[in-house]
Amino acid sequence: MSLSLNMTANASSWHSDTPIFVRGIWKKAKKSGTGKYSFKYNDIVRVTKHSFTAQGLGDPYYISNVKYKKIGHYSYITLGKESYSHKWQHVKIIATKHTIKFKIVSPKNMAMSKYSEMVYR
Repeated sequence: MSLSLNMTANASSWHSDTPIFVRGIWKKAKKSGTGKYSFKYNDIVRVTKHSFTAQGLGDPYYISNVKYKKIGHYSYITLGKESYSHKWQHVKIIATKHTIKFKIVSPKNMAMSKYSEMVYR
């Protein structure tokens, strides 16, 4: 007697938390201003198990209660609740071993027209 189980993985299903591959702190040194008013700062992206945070010079962008779906090689779409508006938002993330870039894709009124700066580990 033999028993076989057919189990398939569904890549299009939502997974809880954030992808382990993209977790960590990513940053890029930048410079703003001119002359004696110039200064340096870091664009920082922090991905934890349950949240995604991006910050440059302005207010941070923060989503929590994150879940994700893999949409391609090194590409993920995440869904999380934004901290200020308390609305669910989608963020597309493209990450490799040393770089990450992201794009807010919904809601449409907040969608960025292109990807953010590339940041590094």
